[in-house]
Amino acid sequence: MGQFKTQGGKTIQNCKLGYRTFGQLNAEKSNAILFPTWFGGKSENLIGNAGTMVDTTKFYLILVDALGNG
Repeated sequence: MGQFKTQGGKTIQNCKLGYRTFGQLNAEKSNAILFPTWFGGKSENLIGNAGTMVDTTKFYLILVDALGNG
């Protein structure tokens, strides 16, 4: 993400966001589902649950880690 400006006006230098993807993005890029974690959560905790909630043969699933916890 590069520089990330917080609501408080501070800047996080070289900010990185962890994520995992499953499935295949279609040509129209219309089958993506963004599945954020809870505050302090990690995508690894969702792999089993999100994978059963979303059919990754039809959808491109993006699991995003909480900022600073990836």
